[in-house]
Amino acid sequence: MSGKSGLSRRALLKAAGVAAAALPLQSLQAGAITLPGGEASLSEERLVPTVCGMCPARCLVTATVRDGRVISLAGTGDNHLNGSLICARGMAAPDLLYDPDRLKYPMKRVGPRGSGQWQRISWAEAIDVISLRLEQTLRRHGPDALALFAAGPSAAYIKELFTELGASRVNDSHYEHCRCNREAAYLATFGFDPGAPARVDYERTRCLVLLGSHFGENLMLPEFRRFMDSQEQGAHLIVADPRRSVIAAQSDEHLMLKPGSDTALLLGWINYLLQRDLFDRDYIAAHALGLDELREHAAAYPLERVAELTGLSPKAIEQSARRLAASAPAVIIHPGRHSNWYGDDVDRLRAQAILAALLGAPGRPGGMPLPGVNEPGAEATPYARSRQRLARALQPDSRERAEEIFKDLEADRIKVLGCWGQNPFHGYPNPYRTSLAWRRAEFIFACDVVPSEPCLMADIILPEATFLERSDRVELRREVEPPLLTARFPVLPPAFEARDPYWIVRQLSIRLGRGRGLRYPEVSSRLEHDLTTWRLRLDDLRRGRAFVSLPAAAEPQLAEFRFPTLSGKIELVSRDLAEAAQAPLPQFRPPPEPPAGYFRLLYGRSQLHTLSSTQNNRRLMSEQGENELWLNEEVAAGLGMGSGDRVLLENQDGLTALRTVRLYVSRDIRPDCVYLVHGFGHRSHLLSRAFHQGVADGSLMSRATANPITGVRALRNNFVRIRKERS
Repeated sequence: MSGKSGLSRRALLKAAGVAAAALPLQSLQAGAITLPGGEASLSEERLVPTVCGMCPARCLVTATVRDGRVISLAGTGDNHLNGSLICARGMAAPDLLYDPDRLKYPMKRVGPRGSGQWQRISWAEAIDVISLRLEQTLRRHGPDALALFAAGPSAAYIKELFTELGASRVNDSHYEHCRCNREAAYLATFGFDPGAPARVDYERTRCLVLLGSHFGENLMLPEFRRFMDSQEQGAHLIVADPRRSVIAAQSDEHLMLKPGSDTALLLGWINYLLQRDLFDRDYIAAHALGLDELREHAAAYPLERVAELTGLSPKAIEQSARRLAASAPAVIIHPGRHSNWYGDDVDRLRAQAILAALLGAPGRPGGMPLPGVNEPGAEATPYARSRQRLARALQPDSRERAEEIFKDLEADRIKVLGCWGQNPFHGYPNPYRTSLAWRRAEFIFACDVVPSEPCLMADIILPEATFLERSDRVELRREVEPPLLTARFPVLPPAFEARDPYWIVRQLSIRLGRGRGLRYPEVSSRLEHDLTTWRLRLDDLRRGRAFVSLPAAAEPQLAEFRFPTLSGKIELVSRDLAEAAQAPLPQFRPPPEPPAGYFRLLYGRSQLHTLSSTQNNRRLMSEQGENELWLNEEVAAGLGMGSGDRVLLENQDGLTALRTVRLYVSRDIRPDCVYLVHGFGHRSHLLSRAFHQGVADGSLMSRATANPITGVRALRNNFVRIRKERS
């Protein structure tokens, strides 16, 4: 364990990469493209408030436009989401707009798939070809022959259209990787989930627990800002992570546990609280069911056994458990975001929820707020919404899971495949299998800003407007109080022949005669309709600099609150999971051990990149142009390796990385694992900066363990061995 380093809030911001001034603000003219239409506004400077799209945090920003060019982005002050702060990715946003590799025109493939040989066509031809293939497939094979990979705000309208076409094979990587397991766990326990970003009471918490959450590296600035405020107010921070991450280095207690043993640690904490009567008896008696069964189940995890399973000392486990009890109920057991780790992830997340309940945190100051009785405009009751979302999560063979879509492609059951706003060649394991499966589709269309790997496989490519050139959906931001309504506004008109996603999907809907929500002539009319729920107009958000504060939500009274579960209470023993023929209490299943000479491959995020979407950005790549492999220093010494050496990685099934990676040797990682930042190793040769830079962690993942409850595939049960590059 280690104490905090004493860094100030400003220093912690800088350590986490928020001090974006470290990025060189080079002239955008160097190596940039000239966008059409800019000449008309020479010598004019204006400020345009909008919502950033460089990562899922969606900060409120203001663009400075000079001489028809976006010069910079800055945080829009006087808001309680991100205030005046902006991260390095937001500062680098103009380089997305002026990327010389960006897609400019609709194109059709004229060479083999993957060759990048295209021919420019008109929008009319592109829309006609796609809509004709969709219609023919629907008539000949039905909607089950359609599949779509679509994620992010720009994909909302194409998902809406595919749903109306009756297509069930619509995969959203954000849902699969971040929300599905978590919703299954929290809905089965509380009947509600904490949301994304999580709705937790940073302002009043006394203790915060992070399990594998790379705050400061997976940088979501609005939430990170609130987290830092809690640290300034003295909240105790416990981080359980096999690696000393940026945030672990700032913790009061860093538990460097064995990878895959998180559930054992949680069950050990639960048992300790129950055995020593350190839980909130009155809270559990009033609001929960299943205490006796939980007590009996958790008794199998005494301190000594948990220490053996986790590699931690009994003293460290006991000390952290006592800190939780002393801080209760103002404790946040953070639900995290990315969740498909080892295959027992629903159990791990269930254990997190149960631990929070034992501490009396849900519905209490400093813990996890209860949801409102109803969301604006929602027709379904909280109980009905809970049932619908839980039913969606508890489908291990759901057709929307990526694994099921890949199987259907391999079996030639899918004829038409679309891809919009996500990159399955990086978001899912084994891109070699993905490539072979995609080649079996009769027709593929892709919509993107730059020529990514999905575009190389497509028959028709649609150039999408960047987030600085389009509007997106109105969003209710409930993670802050009072809640905000935000709307993205275009800073410039779309360059070349790029189009906004609403326009593109509406053209398809007109040809297909479908799309009730796409009947409005342009996206602004659709947004005006969406805003009627709040009795607001789009001009209200324009005047409010892309946001409007809503009245503070009345927090439900815990004494009167009925949890939207089957029983109306917190279910320590889940009836929903029992009815789904799953274990109603969290189970710990030790993950497979690495073969001799191999290390477990862990992966994570960078404060300078967003998954795989920013590796062609000039300024960001100038700061971090490739990833590094973290390796324990004692292990490295035994292998005769040191920091800066270039090494080649090979996984347990013989898959070898396509290039070497630079080694980073440190005592800040356990000796049984290695670590890579995700998102590098692009294989599209048309991405001039991203191509062949770094190593793709997914290319070393040939095994993906299925979660038995949700069917989501876990990615951290792959192992690699290391060979030093020959000099």
